[in-house]
Amino acid sequence: MGEIYKLKYFKSKGNAEIIRMVFSAAGQKFEDERMDREQWLKIKPDSPFGGMPILSITKGKTETSYCQTGAIARTLARKFKLAGANEEEQLLVEEVFECVMDTQKAIIGLFSDKNDDAAKAAIKDEFVKESIPKLAKYVELRSGKGKNGYIVGSALSLADLAVFNFVDQTGGLGLVDAWNKYPVIKKHQEKVKSEKKVAEWLKKRQEYEQK
Repeated sequence: MGEIYKLKYFKSKGNAEIIRMVFSAAGQKFEDERMDREQWLKIKPDSPFGGMPILSITKGKTETSYCQTGAIARTLARKFKLAGANEEEQLLVEEVFECVMDTQKAIIGLFSDKNDDAAKAAIKDEFVKESIPKLAKYVELRSGKGKNGYIVGSALSLADLAVFNFVDQTGGLGLVDAWNKYPVIKKHQEKVKSEKKVAEWLKKRQEYEQK
């Protein structure tokens, strides 16, 4: 019997979505356990580091739980052959992932109660003027290392999933038009959505969100 995967997170995309996308792109079954705040507080004391997402892997009779989005996503990507075909590609995939995480930091203030509406508007404005062009330029640079529309190499990788997920989620903040100003981003989003397994996940995700 193989490994059994269970992913715990809130009823949202958030930090768990990139992990869900890795599982889905790999065609790997996993239990997608979505919890409300009350359910989370009950298990929080026993969590590895007091936060979610949490990935539990069962091997035989032994279940082990892991945390930290990046660590989980990168490990699963390597396991499921979504981390690059050689050392150079693996380095580039890691680089893309880290650049996306750095860009995410620029917008995290939008979710802080410490910032009022004016402060959040300033954060969003700076994100549109500085962060979006910077990431778009970077994706265009690295896409020169890819083929068939992928950012790295000639096959879908964590690099593609990370960029897609970030653009998709920030697009939900009213930034779709800001991203679509950059053809390299718009074309890449369509490329990832055209992947059969990704498309299946996006459809399934949409059905869940409509419940």
